[in-house]
Amino acid sequence: MKNVVFSLLFLIVSGFSSSVSAYSYSFDIQSGTLVLDVAQNCEAVSLWTTNDLVIDVNFDLSPEDMLLKYTASIDVNIKVFNFLNVPMRMSDIQLGSFAGIDPSGFLGDGTLVKTYSGSERINARFGQYALTDALFEYDMVITPDMEVADRYAISIDTFSISEGNTSQMFWSVLNELSGSGMVPAGVDLTPPFQLFGPVSGSIDIQADPVPVPGSLWLLGAGVLGLTGLKRRRV
Repeated sequence: MKNVVFSLLFLIVSGFSSSVSAYSYSFDIQSGTLVLDVAQNCEAVSLWTTNDLVIDVNFDLSPEDMLLKYTASIDVNIKVFNFLNVPMRMSDIQLGSFAGIDPSGFLGDGTLVKTYSGSERINARFGQYALTDALFEYDMVITPDMEVADRYAISIDTFSISEGNTSQMFWSVLNELSGSGMVPAGVDLTPPFQLFGPVSGSIDIQADPVPVPGSLWLLGAGVLGLTGLKRRRV
């Protein structure tokens, strides 16, 4: 009986061991100047740079054949008009579940300039807020620093979200910010508005393995094995 119990424990541990490890991606903003533009009635929210964002990147290389659930947090400050700090803090941003991502595929090998331009429909969750069927448009250039490893300059021409439930979601976010006491006096967040200035902070992403159905099957097989053993001994 002890051997059977040990085998069951082994199945449980081996079946769910993949859920123990998590993979992290960090993007630390060293410098840059950003413009945040919110259109009338929050119908569109856009970002672009007037000075490139200089970002240090650090990440774990996750297996490409593993299903992972991605969750992000943002802790960024814009120094509006160069003297008012406006925080942009959000946590538990649910990005979805998909196969492991190698950021170097997006950033490049550290020697080539990468250009990205296009649009797509997205669904995402930002804590208690959900973005549904929104149009995401982007146009940016990523240039590696030839002197500092894992450092990149990002020039953003277009980075915008519109359509879907963009207006409803960002109205809710602005209402919460206005009542939180986090917005400095003198900063009006009534759309339309623009905030611009130097930016600093970080964006962190954690990827947690999603339990594989095969692991659940192993656990079920172990339980059934114990049940069968008990019946044979009765």
